[in-house]
Amino acid sequence: MRDLLGEVGDLQADAADSRRSLIVLRGARRRYSFTIDGPDDVEPEDVPPEVTNAVLGARHLYSIMVEGTALSEIPHALRFAKRLALVVNGAMIDQQTSTLWSRSKSCHPETAPRDPRVGWPGLVLPA
Repeated sequence: MRDLLGEVGDLQADAADSRRSLIVLRGARRRYSFTIDGPDDVEPEDVPPEVTNAVLGARHLYSIMVEGTALSEIPHALRFAKRLALVVNGAMIDQQTSTLWSRSKSCHPETAPRDPRVGWPGLVLPA
């Protein structure tokens, strides 16, 4: 995790982190940026449907939280969360905006060839 933080930007782990929680600092002044909790095991029925549609077999959950009034740190946390999702072939859900981000190729359905005689919504047009 520490190596991944260095790849994303001027982020570094606080020396006083625990095994399950990591406080991330940013910049030369080492100001608080965000907190990473996990990985936590997750049961298949607890995975949100939008994640299941993007990633098959999700088994672990990381929580990335910007605590307090550090709104300027949100873009740094989002950038790191996307990088983490990419590395672990997972997905990121922003709980504040309900947006999903994933680059996983594990669950993208193939699209059927388009029939020019079929219009929207599923109406058959005369040939």
